[in-house]
Amino acid sequence: MSLKNIELLGILNSAVVKEFEMIPRTTKEVQLIIDSNGGITRHCRSVLSAIHQLKSYHVVTSALVIGKAHSAAFIILQACDVRRATSGADLMFHPPSILRLGKVGESLLVDERIPNHE
Repeated sequence: MSLKNIELLGILNSAVVKEFEMIPRTTKEVQLIIDSNGGITRHCRSVLSAIHQLKSYHVVTSALVIGKAHSAAFIILQACDVRRATSGADLMFHPPSILRLGKVGESLLVDERIPNHE
């Protein structure tokens, strides 16, 4: 298989993660079509890991934004080797969020920051 197309349309979810994880090493190029508001940071991290794994097999990753690439979708776009967008595409990035849960006096810190993948 030389080219694999993956669509990231709508909210990033586990189905997209599974598609990335199932790409065979023999694939030469992965083309990602993006029109997404983003999604859960955990899924974003999994896709980023899969993209970096593919790159270690010399797979070229490219992305085309056909509508919007917001939040986690923007980060995934930036991880690709080739990045393109149609005229009028909307790109948006924001600082990662931190959420504190728990009762007054006790808290559980949930830090969903995306690690640096350089």
